[in-house]
Amino acid sequence: MWQTIKKNRNGQNCTVLFGISPTTYAGAWTAGTSSNTSSVLKKSKNDNKTLFIDASGEFIKITNNNKLTPQNIEKIVGTYIDKEDIPHFAKLVSSGDIAEQDYNLSVGTYVEQKDTREAVDIGELNAEIERIVTREDILRREINAIIAEIEGK
Repeated sequence: MWQTIKKNRNGQNCTVLFGISPTTYAGAWTAGTSSNTSSVLKKSKNDNKTLFIDASGEFIKITNNNKLTPQNIEKIVGTYIDKEDIPHFAKLVSSGDIAEQDYNLSVGTYVEQKDTREAVDIGELNAEIERIVTREDILRREINAIIAEIEGK
């Protein structure tokens, strides 16, 4: 049943799907407690593309809730109007590409998350480990000398 609904929603009248963060308050409604995807349907759609917007980072934190600011809303609406790909935020996807993904309408399938992992310079890391090991060897020899002196050897 869901597959049929997704196929019908895809390409025919679904203009945009956007994901927002949990507990986001947007003035008249609240997103809830889990990540949510909302869609905008258009009766007279003239293309077969769907815009996916990852708006999960578009909020300000207020107590236990997240709130969309006018700037957040402007960014989301502007992206919808422009219908352009924005790395890590929006992707315009053809219905054929959606079909290739087995009609998966999850925003995360099409909008790649930004890699926020810390970049590590392996060469620098290995050099630091080498300095630590060298220092440890020196300290071990000094400790052994002190112990030998105490023991009278």
